[in-house]
Parts: sequence; structure tokens; C-alpha cells
Amino acid sequence: MPRGILRYGAGAAAAVAPRSRKRDALMANKFGTDILIQAKDPMKAARFYVKELGFEITDKKPNMISLHGENINFFIERGPALGPVFEVTVKSG
Repeated sequence: MPRGILRYGAGAAAAVAPRSRKRDALMANKFGTDILIQAKDPMKAARFYVKELGFEITDKKPNMISLHGENINFFIERGPALGPVFEVTVKSG
């Protein structure tokens, strides 16, 4: 069965998966391991996540800081604080 990827951006509510016709149950979904946020000062935000949550900075670019944790890849992009972007994979059908 093909799989689709849905991306949710700033202010988006959690999506409800379509119900199965055979069973009135929700379809399973899977969250990706990448999270992207925006901050006016990416390095300042990155220092917070390193100090308070144990992330490690793995790449520094002028407009993007990459951090990695045990189970999450976290990216902080320069820009207005709009909220996180998550990736959700769901079965299509």
C-alpha cells in the first residue's frame, strides 16, 4: 500500500486520520524524526536546547543550526517564530 507524507506547519492542529471502511478505527500514523523551528537568533535558541535538553550541535550555517538528540533531528532556522513543523507519515488508501 503506498504511503503519503503530510507536513503540518505553524499553528496547525493535529490531523485526524481517515477511518477504515471495514473497521471504524483510526489508521496508524508515524511521526518523522525531524523538527524545524524558526527563531530570530538560531544560535541563542540552540544553546538553550543543548544546555537544557542535552542536544548536540552538529552543523552551523548562517541561517540554520542543526542539532541532534538520541531520537530527534532538530533544526533551527533564522526567521520569525511561527511554530514547529512536524512530518507525519500515514498509509494512503
